[in-house]
Amino acid sequence: MFIAEGQLSIRRMRDHEEDYAFMFKWLNDEKLLHYIEGPSKRYTMEQIIAKYASRARGEHDVTPWIMEWDNTAIGYVQFYPLQEDEIELYEAKSDQPQYGVDLFIGETDYWDSGIGTTALKSVVRYLLTEQGAADVYIDPQTWNTRAIRSYEKCGFKKVKVLTAHELFDGEYRDNQIMRVSLDELKMQVYLDNIVALFLDELKDNLAGIYLHGSLAMGCFNPSQSDVDCLVVVREKLTMENNKRIAQLALSVHDGLPNARGFEFSILLEDHLKSFVYPTPVEFHYSDYHRERYLTDENYLCGGYEDNDMAAQLMVAYHRGIALYGTPLHELYEPIDRELYLASILHDVEEAAEDIIHNPPAYLTPMYVTLNLCRVLYFIREGIIASKREGGAWGLQVLPQPYQALVQQCLDEYNGKIDRSEVELPELSEFIRYMLGEIQVGNSSAC
Repeated sequence: MFIAEGQLSIRRMRDHEEDYAFMFKWLNDEKLLHYIEGPSKRYTMEQIIAKYASRARGEHDVTPWIMEWDNTAIGYVQFYPLQEDEIELYEAKSDQPQYGVDLFIGETDYWDSGIGTTALKSVVRYLLTEQGAADVYIDPQTWNTRAIRSYEKCGFKKVKVLTAHELFDGEYRDNQIMRVSLDELKMQVYLDNIVALFLDELKDNLAGIYLHGSLAMGCFNPSQSDVDCLVVVREKLTMENNKRIAQLALSVHDGLPNARGFEFSILLEDHLKSFVYPTPVEFHYSDYHRERYLTDENYLCGGYEDNDMAAQLMVAYHRGIALYGTPLHELYEPIDRELYLASILHDVEEAAEDIIHNPPAYLTPMYVTLNLCRVLYFIREGIIASKREGGAWGLQVLPQPYQALVQQCLDEYNGKIDRSEVELPELSEFIRYMLGEIQVGNSSAC
């Protein structure tokens, strides 16, 4: 069993004193222990052998590997099939193989080099394609944002938090359960390509790329969803930048496996440092604009102010994934609640008006219904939710006459039916009710 990616290789751990010596050194390094066991933890060589010898000899459910860089041992990886209690605790599929994985780089001089991310991607790919895993799980402690950020870059999505689950330095801590499937791993390859293309075009002008929307929130549906990103730049784009980015967007769009492709907006960093509302947009691309970008090399959707951008930034701030750059919540203060509300209300009120009187092709009853649910969810409970989460909440709290409509729209969103068959009077009545509840809730909150 052997994985090789350039200078990185991952081999089976041996039942040999040299590999036990590596583990002894790493598991007594206070800098590493700060993240994996607790800074006061220490191991004797006897304890190392007692813990890892059966694994190295293949007598244990856990399979251990040693990570090497240029033939130098630098870290440890292990994987294991989830046991019945873990499957139940993680809410994993019980009828398909499920695996867990753990890793660390023990040679701390190799931290912050991207090696851990590369290694994890390689191991996950092996488990999903060679071992037949349906899903792979990892369980960092919730405070370990460094690890969580790295795992998100490998395609892992947050599933649930286990409270007081793992002993760390004498105290039980919460764990963030994260999961990745083969489809999500494949999507991560596309996301990595997007980052590489923007870096190649913008170079030092690129400050960050942030995934938001359904893919970031774990409810992506390839037949319904687009890949939503915000791109932050330090300086204004040139005309030539815009033209090349348009071509970049078209190439990415055509290569993505989802029906609606790629949607992104480019913003100036200065407008986030001191937040501007409505937010100026330098460049915008979506499926709606694709034909214009294809047929007119001088076309630019940009240079305008967008009321909806505050809502997208709020999602990216609280639930987004930094594909490149520092996470938004480490850079800026959150957007004021009043501006976020103004943004989402602008979106739902405009959409409600349009779908009743002059619906554009991209606006559907499903979009309007579930979006209204998630807006009311935020107003009543302060939760920033996806459309799927908003609809699920709506089924629990909305009056019975509206639940069939919400369920039908959820079924469409989840791919159970092709399209919701909704009569306009029924939809209009739901919209009027929801806007009334939103107005009442918003007034009470002020």
